[in-house]
Amino acid sequence: MNAMSDGLPKELTHLVDVATATLGRAIKEDAGEEVYSRIESIRVRSKALRSGDIEATASQLEEFHREFLQLNSHQRIQVAHGFSLMLELFNVCENSYRTFRLGTRPEQVSPTQIDSVTYVLTAHPTEARSYESIRLFAQIQTVLVESLRRGQHRLELKLLPLLKMAWKIPMAKTSVPTVEQEATHLYAASLGRESIEALIRSHLDGTSVFLRTWVGGDKDGHPGVDEVALRLSLQASRKYIVTHLKRLLSQIEKNLHLLVAGKDRVSTESRALLDELHKHSKGVKALSEISDGDGARVLAVTVGLRALCERYNHLVGSPSFNSARVESLISIFPGLVMPLELRENADVIENAEGNDDLPISKMLSALAKISNGGEPKWYARGLVISMVDQSEDLISAANIVCAKLGKTSFSIVPLLEKESALRNAVGIVTGFMNSPVGKELVEGYWNHHLEVMLGYSDSAKEVGSLPSRLLIGNAMGEIESALKAKGVEPVFFHGSGGSVARGGGSIEEQIRWWPRSALKRYKVTIQGEMVQRSFASGEIIRSQLRKISSISSKLLGEHRSTIVPSPSLEKLAELVKASYQEFTQSDFFVTLLEGVTLYPFLKDLRLGSRPAKRSSGEFSLSSIRAIPWVLCWTQARVLFPAWWGVGSAWTSLSQSEKEELQQGFLENELFRSYVHVLGFTLSKVELGVWKFLVDHSNFEPSKKAELIGSFQGEFQQARTFVQEISGQTGLLWFRPWLKSSIEKRSSMIHCLNVLQTIAISENDSALLGECTTGVACGMLTTG
Repeated sequence: MNAMSDGLPKELTHLVDVATATLGRAIKEDAGEEVYSRIESIRVRSKALRSGDIEATASQLEEFHREFLQLNSHQRIQVAHGFSLMLELFNVCENSYRTFRLGTRPEQVSPTQIDSVTYVLTAHPTEARSYESIRLFAQIQTVLVESLRRGQHRLELKLLPLLKMAWKIPMAKTSVPTVEQEATHLYAASLGRESIEALIRSHLDGTSVFLRTWVGGDKDGHPGVDEVALRLSLQASRKYIVTHLKRLLSQIEKNLHLLVAGKDRVSTESRALLDELHKHSKGVKALSEISDGDGARVLAVTVGLRALCERYNHLVGSPSFNSARVESLISIFPGLVMPLELRENADVIENAEGNDDLPISKMLSALAKISNGGEPKWYARGLVISMVDQSEDLISAANIVCAKLGKTSFSIVPLLEKESALRNAVGIVTGFMNSPVGKELVEGYWNHHLEVMLGYSDSAKEVGSLPSRLLIGNAMGEIESALKAKGVEPVFFHGSGGSVARGGGSIEEQIRWWPRSALKRYKVTIQGEMVQRSFASGEIIRSQLRKISSISSKLLGEHRSTIVPSPSLEKLAELVKASYQEFTQSDFFVTLLEGVTLYPFLKDLRLGSRPAKRSSGEFSLSSIRAIPWVLCWTQARVLFPAWWGVGSAWTSLSQSEKEELQQGFLENELFRSYVHVLGFTLSKVELGVWKFLVDHSNFEPSKKAELIGSFQGEFQQARTFVQEISGQTGLLWFRPWLKSSIEKRSSMIHCLNVLQTIAISENDSALLGECTTGVACGMLTTG
């Protein structure tokens, strides 16, 4: 196997070539010449499809389909596994090269104007890879990074045994994970030694960085989340943080042992500090198990450790790096756990007052017991209310929280994710603030701050990506103005994901259109497979944090007025919404989703512990959760929610309106950001695959032709929109390396889509899982 990647950096090109060639050798030696030759033949033919010609692609996929039908189930899984491994190997090579390059650059720490960076990690059903394969590829990345740093001598010999192991391990999960398993994996990815040190270093450099998680706190429609899951999740993160704290204290202990040999006063004080350190170390060890009253025990230990660090600094004669790391760790994790973000649906909250039997009530009661003697916010930062419609939803939630936790800095957070809620955002938040309980909490306990979460996924699912972004942009501006007029500072929590249809994009594209309040306190979700990729190395973590700090600080230093959409942009968004909803709300659309995408089979894929639907019963667009929704269209290689309706809306505008939008592309940050991520999305679309999938559906021939034609027409018009708006001939003119990266992967995914159709027709769940995981690796996202 050889995967030449011309157009990318030479070091990366060579790394990919050596790694994929070694994978080929591993397959040949383990599975035999016949299996290797079959996979290599498919790879060579797939590479020829990089032109993107729809008919040629569809024709080759039909040839693959006939060929794969002649294989038995085991042989098909071998093909799927080989391509899944290759696609993930591409990803690991890129992460390794990125880590290497970042490590060669001198770090430049600039003064920051932002108050904090908060990542909220989640394991929603978007991590398709098995935990075993993730751990193995982490080892492979270590080998690759080391080879880049020291030269690639004997790289093949070091990789070969690891890739032979990878060949023996399924890429897909073989069982549905529990909440506890998801928590364990999440913390292994984000709270390892290198990750925590990266967070501490960034904290010491002036960027206050915090981690939160949904896992064990997000009750909304999740049967596996309750007070037991809450405790298990906190316990899982405690293990990692206490382990690192012990590691830091051992460094101080070693230095104190050196100082014991000093002069009389130094020696005496050193011995006294050693005794105190041993006492606190025992206290830290006693925190390994979380039980009721944990807050008091944590408070005693952390207060003692801060006093110890102060005395140690005095003894040394200057601030110590080791003591600073201890204090930073305690600042980042004051409860020595990764705090949860609790969540429940507004419909449940409406009937929860006085009902102690509801899971969310039991979770709050458990939180009160655990945090007793400390602060509830050490263990959970707030209660997010999803599907908010009115201020009464927040008032009910506040009453429940106050009944369980007392008046507290623990936040009540509205999640604005429906069009109606985003349009009525000011009414919802001011209505809450004007209520007696809201006024008391905001002014007396929340330090005149109010947190608001913005739902990119569900709003985009409801109205389309462009209208969703305009709704969110308008809502943020209106909320900021309304709250500041009342002397309240908004804190915006962005519920965005890795994919474009869920608010993804580069850091600058995501934040450039945010108001000042959002820039000052950067808070976003990192979901599914993006957790592993974002925390792939300490260099990558710190690079991301530096980018957030530098870009936000730069934007805060500019004179920025509120971005007001032009009449033409508002009209474009309304036309897109009308076209999008006409399609998605039609009777046929449900048939399309169930007949061409993976939606009917999500329950068989074992991607996550959370159900794909909000409720049981018949399917409706509102019932399917946003992440599985995007997963369906990502796997089908068409990603239609991000671009449907944009091209036809553009063609219907007058010349003067088009000219106004072209000027808006230069001036309006929100609009320019959308055009960039739209270009990225369109670059990943493969209509030849879509044609193949439609051709293999059960629709009538005339309906198939209509579907294929409508998607091709709308797609071409969307491409025209990007080109005419930007004045560029390509779609990724602003990031040319990304074009090469996408092209090298894209055609290597095709055979997996073919195998998916066979897996579905023959009810082969093992093959379906392997193919779905491989497509996710190739697309670099599931949902």
